[in-house]
Amino acid sequence: MVKIGIITCENRSLLCAGQNCLGSVSRHSGTFARYTDEIELVGFTTCGGCPGNLAPKKAESMIKYSGAEKIHLSCCVYRTMPNPSGSMEEIEAKLAQSPWTQLNQDDYVVELAKSLKSGQLPHVCPFKDRMKKNIEMLGVEVVERTHEHLNEIERKK
Repeated sequence: MVKIGIITCENRSLLCAGQNCLGSVSRHSGTFARYTDEIELVGFTTCGGCPGNLAPKKAESMIKYSGAEKIHLSCCVYRTMPNPSGSMEEIEAKLAQSPWTQLNQDDYVVELAKSLKSGQLPHVCPFKDRMKKNIEMLGVEVVERTHEHLNEIERKK
């Protein structure tokens, strides 16, 4: 049996109940098709909002208390964000307080600021790579995405 945890986008969680992620786990489809053993879902949570500082802490909890072996970052982390959590000043302050300082935070702030200034929301979470690397530092494999989207399924037909 493989124990997995899923971390979703806080902003997306306002609109999504997680049915596609959870359905993919039970059907062994999407990125869960890689597992030949039974899957035990030991955690399903959000990143905690921009800039995702809580994602590594939540992953650590799944690892320490539930034995998570793999952490999946859900598809919504790789899709359009509906709106960032807070103003740029609030996001910059959260980044400055992050215990995960090994990575260059300025790049993410600049990317998000450019997107907001242009009136375009980022097509993917600008913090996804940072979250992934910080979770990997805990010694667990991070798997990108969870399931296929309807438009991707339709294209295959």
